[in-house]
Amino acid sequence: MNKNRKQVQEMVLQAMDILDPSKGNSSHYAEIFASMDDNQFIEFLSKKFPYKFYHKPFVIEPTMETVKKTLDFIDVPLTESITLPYLYKNKDGVPISTLKCQVGYLHIKNLKQFIAKKNGMSVNITKRDMKTGLLMAEDKGGKESSREAESLIINGCDSTALELTRPRADAMIAKNVMINTISTVGRVSLDDIPIEHDDPLSKNLIDAYMVGSFLKTNLIMGEDYMTPYTRKNRQKKVERMN
Repeated sequence: MNKNRKQVQEMVLQAMDILDPSKGNSSHYAEIFASMDDNQFIEFLSKKFPYKFYHKPFVIEPTMETVKKTLDFIDVPLTESITLPYLYKNKDGVPISTLKCQVGYLHIKNLKQFIAKKNGMSVNITKRDMKTGLLMAEDKGGKESSREAESLIINGCDSTALELTRPRADAMIAKNVMINTISTVGRVSLDDIPIEHDDPLSKNLIDAYMVGSFLKTNLIMGEDYMTPYTRKNRQKKVERMN
């Protein structure tokens, strides 16, 4: 047994003993290690998850205190100070770090498409598939994916998300109002744009598919179970009859 292997082996067994005072886990791994030569030991450590901790109710039940002691022993920090300049400041407005706290990391996939291909928005939003309302051809650069929409919501960009998923997306009535307001006034606010629940083309398409499948949803349908187009035509017919 070479020196490096002996150090690693002893550290693993000592860590197991801290986590499991009954020494059940360390005895198990000591038996496994004893049957290995150095090459087999290195091969074992090269696995993605070489160690498995064996839990036994009422006998081997690590507490947070023993977990913390074990992590301290193998020099893995469980807590750390974090700095959120926009949230934590002293009385003078200077950003400060927090006290040490447990930190959980949320692994979110990088928005590579947004960064690499959509760092410049398309200024035109006219070329569309009129069935789905999706932008197409050279105007599709203004189209947002579901991941990008989620990132806007997660970061609290509610107004941006509303604009990109309604007036700039497939809410055609709202889009026309937005463009006309900009043409006449020179600027527009979301407060100036009517957002009707039956305006988006994609929502109408999904709802029509649902109706065709004899499924009733609350996307657009009312109690009369009609599409907006049918409802408006019936309303016009009633008005003419009156």
